Amino acid sequence: MQLLLYDFEVKIQELVVAFRCIPFFLLVAGLIVHLSRHHYHIDSIVRPVGRALAITAMIASMSWWFPLVENTFLATAEFFDEQYTSNPTRASDAVRESASPDPSFSLRKIHESIYNAMTAALCWMFTLIASAISGPMYAMQYILKWVLYLLSPLALACFMIPALQGIGVRFFQQLLAILAWPVGFAITNFVAITILEEFNKTIAPAHTAELAAWSPFILAFGAILSGLTIIIGTVGTPVICQKLFASGHAFTGQAGSPASIAQFSLGIHNQLGAAAARAAAAKSTGSASMAAKPPPSSSNQAPGI
Repeated sequence: MQLLLYDFEVKIQELVVAFRCIPFFLLVAGLIVHLSRHHYHIDSIVRPVGRALAITAMIASMSWWFPLVENTFLATAEFFDEQYTSNPTRASDAVRESASPDPSFSLRKIHESIYNAMTAALCWMFTLIASAISGPMYAMQYILKWVLYLLSPLALACFMIPALQGIGVRFFQQLLAILAWPVGFAITNFVAITILEEFNKTIAPAHTAELAAWSPFILAFGAILSGLTIIIGTVGTPVICQKLFASGHAFTGQAGSPASIAQFSLGIHNQLGAAAARAAAAKSTGSASMAAKPPPSSSNQAPGI
């Protein structure tokens, strides 16, 4: 994939360098907004300047930290599938090879030939669907990764403008979610290949005639189950990564930012404080009413001497 779309990578990197003036313009505008609000506090001046310098350093070092984050997820993917980087479609290829239809046909065993043909056709259908889904999903992840790389300087500049900080948070949540797709794909490959190998081990010692008769069905069932694993895992990986990193609905951008979480926690704290104040006020009112009651009558007391 990297060799086929190498020109795409080069063009994206050139565009990032060419359009760096836009995020720097946003940085200057955000710095002016921050400094225009505070004129007498040195802390309110130092913090925006420090933030602007940090964002400038992040934009200038994108060629270092972006591959570092990507390689971290790829190393995690290789932990589950050692051949993921060199051959990410290894599971689809293995399932397709194991489910290749058998062209042999015999009139003497026509019922077995028809049964094997139907089983192989069903198995071949699932494996072709799994192979057809895997390739476009890998290509989509690759293209989205570089598109987000192009937009990363703008997202970093959004942290300088108070009204756009939520957009920057959601953008990097989406970025981490897309960079984590290889981990889900590698786990899918590992599970699919393990299922296929276990079914092959089951029929390997086919010493009995009954096991030999059932071996085509066992192989086909294993290939179908592996194909379903690839289909479900490949389609479900983007949704699961979106849920884990963005804490929202898939491909909608409705993500929970740290600012909203802090605001929610602050609201709960204020409600608890108000409830405690009302309880204390009710307790003090009850004590005052008890103190205002007249003393009990002494008519029921025993007469003194």
